[in-house]
Amino acid sequence: MIKRIELTRFKKFKSQSFNLNPNGVSLLVGGNNAGKSTLIHALAVWEFCKMILLHEKGRSVFNESELGTGEGFGMSAEEFLPIAVPSLNHLWTNLKTQLSAAEKEAWPDRYPGYIMRIRCIWDHQGQLNKMLEIGLSLVNDRLFIRVTNSNLNSTDHLPSIVYLPTFAGVLPKENKATVAERRAYLGRGMAGSIIRNMIYDLYNEDVKIRKELMDGKARLSDSDKRILQARSPFCKLQNNLRNTFFSELEVEPFSEDFHTVLKIYERKVIRNENGELVVLPKSKYTPRDIITQGSGYLQWLSIFCVLYTNEIDVVLLDEPDAHLHASLQSELFTRLSDNASNGQKQILVS
Repeated sequence: MIKRIELTRFKKFKSQSFNLNPNGVSLLVGGNNAGKSTLIHALAVWEFCKMILLHEKGRSVFNESELGTGEGFGMSAEEFLPIAVPSLNHLWTNLKTQLSAAEKEAWPDRYPGYIMRIRCIWDHQGQLNKMLEIGLSLVNDRLFIRVTNSNLNSTDHLPSIVYLPTFAGVLPKENKATVAERRAYLGRGMAGSIIRNMIYDLYNEDVKIRKELMDGKARLSDSDKRILQARSPFCKLQNNLRNTFFSELEVEPFSEDFHTVLKIYERKVIRNENGELVVLPKSKYTPRDIITQGSGYLQWLSIFCVLYTNEIDVVLLDEPDAHLHASLQSELFTRLSDNASNGQKQILVS
């Protein structure tokens, strides 16, 4: 997937490029304040800008044939969601968001106002060396974004990236959140505030797949069950939890007409005399809200909710081993590697 990222005037990197392993799991290793999180943040900002332009301008805005046409898209500081900064000028190297007259003269292209650039280069199946560069400009506390370089056409694949910070920000009750609200929580480093929403997404996908497989049948056949296990991200998550924590999830159906909060509980699992994993009946173990579980359990949940989401190409994990016991840290990287190869995902770990 993404094999190179080039940064111009983004935070601490005035002009820097990084080659990435486009497959499997890559570890970003370095001392404190070396720029590991900055690289992850750059990819998160690129994804956010890509999604905004896609929504506001349409897919054709990314095509090489459209370069230089139209205006950039503007937004207020409150609408910028991918990462938390005190003010938007903190995104720029040395907080300088404009060029001097002499620098404008020497600027190499037609967009001297958009001096912060994030360029991603990727391969996708037979599509090689695809490139999209997004520029950002700040005028009177208003952010403008536009495509400043591209070699794409309308049939080229656009990578889908998700950034997941270290687990924090648990809420005792969690409302059903919009996409914008989720981006805002993740940008502020509060993955714990949307953990139930992430689980509920996988649960809904499972319900959808089950309905497709049922198609008028009284019950699922053995072959249908195998298909469900292979396709359903929620089934993958449940199997993961059973084997790792002897635990599984119970999701209460949510109706927007009647409910305001999402309710998800943890159930205990044991091995029976035949060695099979079975759920303890409620008479022996009362289900508990997942937020009452330990930080390691919740960290694990948030990571694999993202990894099992089907439409994601690139996953950015910032210190995912936090809260995990040493044995689980080792198990985590084994599972990340397996998921990257089986799910064809690119995973970057700071």
